[in-house]
Amino acid sequence: MNLDELTVRNGFRERGQDMTRIETFTDAAFAIAASLMVISVSDVPTSWPQLVVALQGIPAFALALLVMMLFWYGHHIWSRRYGLDDLATIWLSGALILLVLVYVYPLKFMANSFTTWVSGGAVSAPSTLNSVDELYALFAVYAGGFMLMSLVIATLYVHAWRQRDALRLNEVERMHTRHDILAWSILAMIGLLSLLLAVLLTPRSMPWPGVALGGLAVVMPLFGTWSARTIQRMLARHGHQ
Repeated sequence: MNLDELTVRNGFRERGQDMTRIETFTDAAFAIAASLMVISVSDVPTSWPQLVVALQGIPAFALALLVMMLFWYGHHIWSRRYGLDDLATIWLSGALILLVLVYVYPLKFMANSFTTWVSGGAVSAPSTLNSVDELYALFAVYAGGFMLMSLVIATLYVHAWRQRDALRLNEVERMHTRHDILAWSILAMIGLLSLLLAVLLTPRSMPWPGVALGGLAVVMPLFGTWSARTIQRMLARHGHQ
């Protein structure tokens, strides 16, 4: 492989310019998961009230799809950058496929419940929680899935890091890889924190597991800003555009 002929994005030479079969399979799993979050074909609205109810589910679907796209994009970027197609890649991608297809149900339920709560019931969805204990159980299932999916992608980046010499990663690419390992590890740790709060916290007077997950909206932009600035400084030192 002539690395000088590869497409370069943000200082990273993309070694996976051709899709592998496992990447195609993973993309298909994400597509199936997205379709499971949409209105079922058997539930196509046949009256105006039914159509209104269906349209009210759009915000929840958009939120759930946004979360799902986070993981799809993580796997997509990893595949483009490293182009690995070995046994470890197949097993880890298979684990991600399994988690995606299971995670879609608690993700959809969580998105429905959240949008209903935020809108004060104006945007309703077919999801019912009868007690705080059920809410905490939902957080435990959701946070557990979030943690495991983040951990799988973090492990994919660790796998690429172990192959850094075979992949001939330069200094900038190694920094990218280290930052991505850290980013996905942070996501996994916050998911673990939310899970522990959901399982262990008593009394359950406030949705603290949700507060922990909400911290991602602060932590990840700060990390992203720091990471981008650090990489840009390195690119400047190496004369990259």
